[in-house]
Amino acid sequence: MLTTDDIRRRIYEVVPAASFHMHKILSLTEIVLTDTVATAAVDVGARSRLSLNPAFVERYCARDEHLFLLVMHELHHVILGHTRLFPRLTLHHNIAFDALINAALCKQFPGPEFDGFFEALNPWTAFPSRLLRPPPSWRASGGKVLDSDVVGIPQREQRIIRRLYDTAYEQVTFQEILDLLKERAEEAWAEIAPFLLGDHSPEAN
Repeated sequence: MLTTDDIRRRIYEVVPAASFHMHKILSLTEIVLTDTVATAAVDVGARSRLSLNPAFVERYCARDEHLFLLVMHELHHVILGHTRLFPRLTLHHNIAFDALINAALCKQFPGPEFDGFFEALNPWTAFPSRLLRPPPSWRASGGKVLDSDVVGIPQREQRIIRRLYDTAYEQVTFQEILDLLKERAEEAWAEIAPFLLGDHSPEAN
């Protein structure tokens, strides 16, 4: 059975190659294993709490590096103050925030040991799911967005993807992603709904 000590040990296994700050963060954070959150969530108060769904961790975080990405994703929401920017977050807000965070983490940790986490959660064949993961050939190409990966994708979306993942392009903004999502809001997303990490309810911290 998964325990909080297991979680800490597994994250520490990755930390030396990733971020020494994680040791300090975890020393200040209570870790709770619970099925009350679908994936993970961070509550900020007198003492911060990281809640993890053990079933999700066992299914999608078999590799310690993937568990590390999950934790880093949640911490980025807190560090960047996303939940304080808008009085009530919409699905479009959450997708745009997650797209920026996932792309930033992929570029920060491009090694093959991190490969596959975001890709397993969202298919490349559906919009807006593909905004939440790197293109299929991205790691093999050394961080380039290849024309072959974006063929058939609308031009405006292609530009967003290139600016999310290809460092040869100017970084995309939150508002540009949000505008794209609103423009295409009438599409049948429910057929393949985007998979968002964390607790994205309006009440979430």
